[in-house]
Amino acid sequence: MNFECRRFDIKWAAPKADGSLTDARGDIVISHDNIIVNSSSVAFDLFTKLDTSYHDPCLSHQDFTQGEAMPFVVEGLDLDLRMRGFEFFSLVSSYPFDSPRPTHLKATGRIKFLGKIKRHSTTKDGDVGSDKCEDAAAISSLDGDISISSLKLNQLILAPQLSGRLSVSRDHVKVMY
Repeated sequence: MNFECRRFDIKWAAPKADGSLTDARGDIVISHDNIIVNSSSVAFDLFTKLDTSYHDPCLSHQDFTQGEAMPFVVEGLDLDLRMRGFEFFSLVSSYPFDSPRPTHLKATGRIKFLGKIKRHSTTKDGDVGSDKCEDAAAISSLDGDISISSLKLNQLILAPQLSGRLSVSRDHVKVMY
């Protein structure tokens, strides 16, 4: 069985959803090289692509009819999110003298990210090195370019136009402009 030729295409729709997910729909395509998610509604458009790889021994020696999970490694991420009044949450106060109007937090704008997984090794002393030591633990981070344009929360303009580098790992989130 040649797994590289396999492709799973899942289409979905949520016609009865409400709020920012009204008329939400999309598709998920899973292939050997990547996982692609396309979703949209009246309040957002999302394109996400995860670049993946598999260890060759898993492909050549495993019988896929056994139903066991096959591990994959995420190599990179491409994300493009456009929001048009996307409601993150709605809060209705339970205090009797507060306004009965709910408070909404809505976002508008576009966020784009294109990054790759970088793997580093660290020794027991915590020093980061490029060579592979027997006792070195692997540290991974997602590093890439980020672009934020016309980002608003309700009427507050947060980022008219920002671009830079983003690095995310278990230990840190760094944004460099």
